[in-house]
Amino acid sequence: MSARAEVAPGSPTALRVAAMVEAHPGRTSAELAKLCGWTRTHTYKALAAARNDGAAHLTRLGGTARWFSPADLPAALDQLRRQSRERELQAQRGRNLRQKERLARKIADEDGVPDVADQPIRRHAHPSAPLPFKLRAPASVFHLGAML
Repeated sequence: MSARAEVAPGSPTALRVAAMVEAHPGRTSAELAKLCGWTRTHTYKALAAARNDGAAHLTRLGGTARWFSPADLPAALDQLRRQSRERELQAQRGRNLRQKERLARKIADEDGVPDVADQPIRRHAHPSAPLPFKLRAPASVFHLGAML
């Protein structure tokens, strides 16, 4: 080990954490630290040494960094691609559905079919936003006098 307490590649610590990654693929470094009984810092340094050896690979699944062995990495990446594609398709389906609903409401308004609801219409505008109409009334009696 060096003066900074780094774990050397090929050391028993790096090999042990690589075996732990192979036994428990897809775990985070914090989860691996709990499994090994080490601190997070020491575990991460051991994982970095194992990555330098090529015995462990880091990838992001679902926004979280997860560790895999070289044998498990292709399957994990395929799973990641499938999951992201499925999330993308679900989001697109939701956007399409909302667009269809907006179009149906617009067509119903144009056809003269009122969309009557039990609730009164409430419009909220930001106080600093411009008015949604042209205001032509005088602001005061002085403006009224100036208009005459």
